[in-house]
Amino acid sequence: QGMEDQALQHFQLALDEQPENVNLLSSVAWLLATHSDVSKRDPQQAKLLAERAWNASDHQAPLAADALAAAYAGLNQFDRAVEIAELAIQAAQKFDLSQLMTEIRLRQEQYKQGRVLRN
Repeated sequence: QGMEDQALQHFQLALDEQPENVNLLSSVAWLLATHSDVSKRDPQQAKLLAERAWNASDHQAPLAADALAAAYAGLNQFDRAVEIAELAIQAAQKFDLSQLMTEIRLRQEQYKQGRVLRN
């Protein structure tokens, strides 16, 4: 949990300097959607940041879509999470990121079962 907190703080500070950085937006969104401490989770904010990242990447960044799917799951919108995870898989496939595709597929199965991700 301490590492998550440090990473979140670091990424948020960096985001102040680079507010449209797709990787930073995706990283902060992921941590807000999946933080191991429930009190530090903010799936609504995660959704907003991940949408910004996904749109800024012209729907090309698989990690942005992955974070967006996690945020939707955190909002108990599991059908939408499954749909977005599929977009993340397709984006990862474009870049031949087979390991990432496998990881996202596993998360997608959790969404299909109505499970929220936890770090």
